[in-house]
Amino acid sequence: MRLKSLPYTFKRYGNYYIQIRLSDGRSYKKSLSTDSYREASALMINIIPHLPFVKSLATPIPVFDSFLCNLIASERKASRNPLLPQQQIIVPAEIVEPQTPAEPEKVLTLSNAWAMYNVVAH
Repeated sequence: MRLKSLPYTFKRYGNYYIQIRLSDGRSYKKSLSTDSYREASALMINIIPHLPFVKSLATPIPVFDSFLCNLIASERKASRNPLLPQQQIIVPAEIVEPQTPAEPEKVLTLSNAWAMYNVVAH
């Protein structure tokens, strides 16, 4: 099965790269650090909405670079094993410590309301 090409990307030595033309005529290229079409596609889904701002230089290249590096790092961390969290889970103390049962509040039930209605109506 042949994979579709991803917009704004090219493949070199098996790895995907992003390439965009900036409004001042320069070109921006950066590795997506993956050889997986699926991972590159997932990254590009998050990147493409930002490209008009980068192309017009409204978003400075260093800011976009930082965003891209953080996105790649978070994608890599999530792709290790999405079912097993990599970070230690912190359980709130309220869950761990047994709580004293709350006293039941006096609530109006439907049967009590009906009984009160019958007393008042008759």
